[in-house]
Amino acid sequence: MKPLHFIKSIFALNEQIEHVTTLEAPKPDDYGYLKKAVLNVLQRSERPVSNYMIRKEIYHNKEVYNLTNPVTERAIKSAIKDLRLAGQPICANVKGYWLSTSKDEIQEQADKLYYTARGMNQAAQVLYDVAKGYN
Repeated sequence: MKPLHFIKSIFALNEQIEHVTTLEAPKPDDYGYLKKAVLNVLQRSERPVSNYMIRKEIYHNKEVYNLTNPVTERAIKSAIKDLRLAGQPICANVKGYWLSTSKDEIQEQADKLYYTARGMNQAAQVLYDVAKGYN
């Protein structure tokens, strides 16, 4: 594959991904309500809550949370990310998400996120290097 075709393929794939993401994400007016709903579910739980259970809780109380769109797994993950960026100490493991009050848990979660991002960055760099080899 020639470099120009490779780059065009990447742009086309990126447009497809953005289109799918747009279809799955809630409307902007719902997004603030979704973040509040996710935070509310986590605040009321004493144990980890799975993505599925968060969506189920929100679905069964959608009138309470003022949501009109279906809530997807991707939308929950996006809300979790934004809540973390806003300073909420949300931790996660295979059992689900929870709000932590433990310095050690929060530090461990930060380490996991850091090493995940570092690994993704390394993989991206390798792909850039591979792309350079295409004519």
